[in-house]
Amino acid sequence: ADAGGGAEDEGQQEAALISLEGLNFDVLPEIDADIGFQGQFVAYQDFRFDQLRFDLQLRDAIVVLDASGEGQYRDSPLTFEAHLGNAQTLDDPDARYPIDVQIASEETRVSAAGSAAEPGRMAGLDVDLRLAGPNLDRLGEILQLSLPTTPPFDLQSRLSREENRWNFTSLSGTIGDSDIEGEAALVLGGARPLLEAELSSKRLDFDDLGLLVGAPADPEETVSVDQERAAAEAAASRGVLPDEPFDVPELRAMDARVAYRARQVQASKLPLEGVVLDLTLEDGRMTFEPLRFDLADGVLDSVIRLDGRTDVLAGELELAVRNIRLNRLFAAFDIEIAGIEMEQEGVGTFAGQAALEVRGNSIRE
Repeated sequence: ADAGGGAEDEGQQEAALISLEGLNFDVLPEIDADIGFQGQFVAYQDFRFDQLRFDLQLRDAIVVLDASGEGQYRDSPLTFEAHLGNAQTLDDPDARYPIDVQIASEETRVSAAGSAAEPGRMAGLDVDLRLAGPNLDRLGEILQLSLPTTPPFDLQSRLSREENRWNFTSLSGTIGDSDIEGEAALVLGGARPLLEAELSSKRLDFDDLGLLVGAPADPEETVSVDQERAAAEAAASRGVLPDEPFDVPELRAMDARVAYRARQVQASKLPLEGVVLDLTLEDGRMTFEPLRFDLADGVLDSVIRLDGRTDVLAGELELAVRNIRLNRLFAAFDIEIAGIEMEQEGVGTFAGQAALEVRGNSIRE
């Protein structure tokens, strides 16, 4: 009986009306219908609605839908409003298919407004997309994607689709106190979702990078309520290094190829001037090559390899420092060294190399 039930569930999942692939109108019955519904306590897949309302017109497997609802997605509160198609859609099947969707879960907001050349699988999709919330990781939970932990974000983009490739063009906005712009794509249909991105910042707030590696947030910066609470707890523990655990299984849930450049860096102490980062994530193995910082007129160059194929993260770290000017570096920390005038240009440089092997699921470990 269990085996039969599992097969039935799998078939239902493959024939879902709504998924990351789009809207599958093929699962709808081959009838023409006008349906109005208003109800309470409705469950569908991972959705549970306390209130659900929709007006649906179905003609030749083309849907015109106006819907709204309040409830939960898994364990998170959810509200939505959707308008798909209109009267012209039924009169002229060749007309573009209008789309207007608003989704909210606590402070996370998603809106999409535009059209598709064809309904259903969203061929010829062209919409304006707006994403905002306290943490990209939270948005990833809603979309069933493995996204990084970040400060609050507000992003906008143009969204289009080519078969299994969802393209985010003219991407711009803010993450924390840093601006961001570029292009990205999400490729589905493989063993794991693949994120490809080329991103840049005119000005990077260095504190915004810290959350990616488990460092506590700075309450003086742009952070979410949960991140501010976690920072207070970390301060109370008096630990020098962050002990926020990495989510190792998430490294195996998604692949990525990301290139990031920052022209200017705002750092409270370090005299940083730019960042170059190329990230590759494939089958649980993450590589930063290079991860380069322009520091005190010199360069801090690094290669980081992390292996998340087991439950305990293992890694290798290679560091190379070239032409770091000691006067600029020490002056940033208000360090006075006898015999060296810190304000004098060109006093002393530093270079060196190091290699480390690491093992553990947090920076402290």
